[in-house]
Amino acid sequence: MKKFLLLGTTCTMLALSQTGCVALLAGGAVGTGAIVASDSRTAGTMINDEEIEMKASRVVSNNREIYEASKLDVVSVNGRVLLTGQCTDSDYISYIEDRVSKIEHVK
Repeated sequence: MKKFLLLGTTCTMLALSQTGCVALLAGGAVGTGAIVASDSRTAGTMINDEEIEMKASRVVSNNREIYEASKLDVVSVNGRVLLTGQCTDSDYISYIEDRVSKIEHVK
């Protein structure tokens, strides 16, 4: 597995270096390391939170009526979800809250 990961990283770096994106790659690696190092959550919890955010965003975007009637952002930290924004219909809000609360790992 380590060899595969190393090969993938090497190929990505080679491809980016050919397009002049070495600074972008190096900056991204440094930025990501700084974010992970300063976050008190475990890597597994961070991954779960990202997955929750993606699934919750899909709840809104997969329903055209709700998507057009709202402007919502989703943030998840340690499995706790914060929905912020605006929605024109309280029934839509109830629907979204119900669906998001059923996502795996949501507290």
